[in-house]
Amino acid sequence: MRFDLLPALVLLTVAAHAQSHLFTHRGSEAQDQLGLAMSSAGDLDGDGRDELILAAPRSRRGYVRILSGRDGSILREHLAPSGSARFGHAVDGGIDVNGDDVPDYVVSDPYADQRKGRIWVYSGKDGAVLFTRVGAAGALLGYSAGLMPDFDGDKAGEFWAGEPRGGHRRGGAVYLWSGKTGLKHRHHESKLSGQNFGHSVAAGLDVNGDKVPDYAIASPGISSAGFVEIYSGKTGALLRRISGASSGSFFAVALALTPDIDGDGVAELAIGAPFGGRNKAGQVLLYSGKSGKLLRALSGAAAGGEFGFALAAAGDLNGDKLDELLVGAPAVQSRRRRVGAAFVYSGNYLRTGRGDRVLFSFVGEKDGDALGRSVLGRFDVDGDKVLDFAYSAIGADKPGVNTGAVYVRSSRARALACSGHQIVLSRGGMVEFSLDGGSANAGDLFLILGSSTGISPGSRVGSLQVPLVFDGYTNLLLGAPGALIAPSFGLFDSKGLASAKLSLPSMVAPGLVGLRLDHAYVVFEADGSGLSSASNSVPLIFMR
Repeated sequence: MRFDLLPALVLLTVAAHAQSHLFTHRGSEAQDQLGLAMSSAGDLDGDGRDELILAAPRSRRGYVRILSGRDGSILREHLAPSGSARFGHAVDGGIDVNGDDVPDYVVSDPYADQRKGRIWVYSGKDGAVLFTRVGAAGALLGYSAGLMPDFDGDKAGEFWAGEPRGGHRRGGAVYLWSGKTGLKHRHHESKLSGQNFGHSVAAGLDVNGDKVPDYAIASPGISSAGFVEIYSGKTGALLRRISGASSGSFFAVALALTPDIDGDGVAELAIGAPFGGRNKAGQVLLYSGKSGKLLRALSGAAAGGEFGFALAAAGDLNGDKLDELLVGAPAVQSRRRRVGAAFVYSGNYLRTGRGDRVLFSFVGEKDGDALGRSVLGRFDVDGDKVLDFAYSAIGADKPGVNTGAVYVRSSRARALACSGHQIVLSRGGMVEFSLDGGSANAGDLFLILGSSTGISPGSRVGSLQVPLVFDGYTNLLLGAPGALIAPSFGLFDSKGLASAKLSLPSMVAPGLVGLRLDHAYVVFEADGSGLSSASNSVPLIFMR
């Protein structure tokens, strides 16, 4: 085990590994703080792309949105039911609990019903409520909540919720229910009062090698040193207890189970202590799931950055068959502004202590952005079989103060990227296309094409497959080059890069609301003899 003090320089630069922006989703109005909680929903609409769950529990009413992975549009929105106060405080999805082969999801509000707390389990298929559970008076049921794979052998997932002021001694409790029947499987509770047991929970991966998913429950180190207990999903038995080093570190405020990193075949546990480590700069501690040994400690760069406030397993983002780790530090400063940051730590570094430590890093744009307040990994929204990741900036100010935003990124460079995937017709707007043809296409001619009827099965031009269904919109762009997209054709620069813009004036056009346009570009052979390559497609949808 060795300690890693993150260089301050990494806060001002983005790591040089390939990645690209997929889309950004923003809250609706000031103080929404969208992105306080988020999760993958799994593929809900059967298009081979994962959907996302984004929550704004501090908004005027409270809402949870299900976003299409394809274009970031809102597939479904749940507004806070009567009696709610922080609807969407925790969200989780991606597990089928009712056996219809569509993943379901859970939403919580620990302050609902005068702080009893409540959770709702929703059908991923149609958004219907499958189960609700209400806590005891003042117990805050749902401060943490989630789904986990089947551990009782009935081939249906389970659901759980933390209740940090519940239990017989008000020290906190966690409850696990059958997704198939809704009956309670078991519960765990603190034997001491004031422990906040269940404040944080991580569930769903096997840490003891019995091929049944296990779970970890935290009593965070706020006024005490804090601890985490790992339990067997199969039996409910306590497997291991990991204790914090000192009080006030907020040890285990964040937890994440991550697939095997040290090569022993079972999952590991990452624990965030955002006020721990040197100068209370924040720390992330990675423990072996099998032995409980501390494998690696990662430390923030400066006091007050809250490094480790948010954690998420990222999956393998660079193709080396080792899983990366996402770390949020929402109070990191850059140029004397508290902007926040998010980091993707290399799985190779986590295993060996060698090589690049941080694959990607991102910082907020302005004071109070709180970028890194939530982080999310292990999902694929663009259907390219390569995992994507996301982070939120709950203090982002567009379109209003503290509206909040969630940024979704691909872990690999894409030949075509778009600055946004939605244009509001009543306001008009512009999106910018970024073309990266690579150095091999430097100086070559490109042509941007479009389709209003989709991307599947695509169209063949000679031996080249273009990911667009050619139609009337294709002909429109070809017949009026530069009218809608400028330039719609041109030459790549010396680095193989180019850009173009699609602009629309404000308009009232009910017939266009909901229209989805897809775009891609083709590259011509240097001698003009034909087409040499085609880019990926990117979607654009017109909103009211």
